[in-house]
Amino acid sequence: TDPADVAAAFDAELAAIEGTGAQVKHCSRELRDPICHNTFRKIAAMDRLAEYLGSDAAEFYIPYLNHEYWRLREHSLQKAAEAIRMGGGDLLASQFDSKQVDPAIGIMAAFALSGDKAGIKLARKALASDAPELRRQAMHTLAKLEGTQALAAIQDRLSKTEDELERTGCEEALLLIAESS
Repeated sequence: TDPADVAAAFDAELAAIEGTGAQVKHCSRELRDPICHNTFRKIAAMDRLAEYLGSDAAEFYIPYLNHEYWRLREHSLQKAAEAIRMGGGDLLASQFDSKQVDPAIGIMAAFALSGDKAGIKLARKALASDAPELRRQAMHTLAKLEGTQALAAIQDRLSKTEDELERTGCEEALLLIAESS
């Protein structure tokens, strides 16, 4: 399936719907089920929501920010990072809950990608989580947003952790800092 053809068909559906509110509703319906395998329709819906809502579209991306399918994950991260740069960071940050690991990982990744320093506060909060995969993303986020300023915190975690996933996250974060220096 050609993504451009799917996007064109989705746009044709939207053109037949009267009113922006109804078009937004149609797009949000498309994104309601993250498990459904209509990837290119979901991507088209994300694109249209970004056009219609600007940074307010960020909330629709959350279920996809740490999605198992790379196309949806990467596209939603790009859209969320754009939304953060346009002022949608507060909306995403307000949805951050370290007890909901997958969305929290995705939200931190979006902040890291955007370069918005507000992600540092989320990452520091995530370090207290019981979930090693969340702490791993926290290390990545700190490395991307703080750079060498995060070295002490990362090295401290690396020396104290007994969790293999967190240790790997610390090592990856150190490599991110070395690559950016």
